[in-house]
Order: sequence, then structure tokens, then C-alpha cells
Amino acid sequence: MADTQTERAYQKQPTIFQNKKRVLLGEGGKEKLPRYYKNIGLGFKTPKEVREGRADP
Repeated sequence: MADTQTERAYQKQPTIFQNKKRVLLGEGGKEKLPRYYKNIGLGFKTPKEVREGRADP
């Protein structure tokens, strides 16, 4: 992003997907999509349950 921004527009972030994901179900059943999580650093670890999508909201 070395270019100078001339318009007041939303800059798209590459790690965030903002649309619905259409999952086509076949004979194999429902597949889980990979869960997005972020390493925040500072010695904090993301729990395994959260990374795998098994945590309660």
C-alpha cells in the first residue's frame, strides 16, 4: 500500500471474508469450514477448543 489514497473508500482487508459462503452439500454430508482465529502474541495462546470451533459462545 505504497500508493497514496486519493478516494475516501473502504480499504479491503485480505484476511476478512465479508460475503456468505455457499456450501454445496453432496453425498458426503456437511463439511465444516475452517475457523478463522488470530495469534495476538504477547504470550497469549488461543485455546484448542476455540481454534477447532468447539467452544460455547
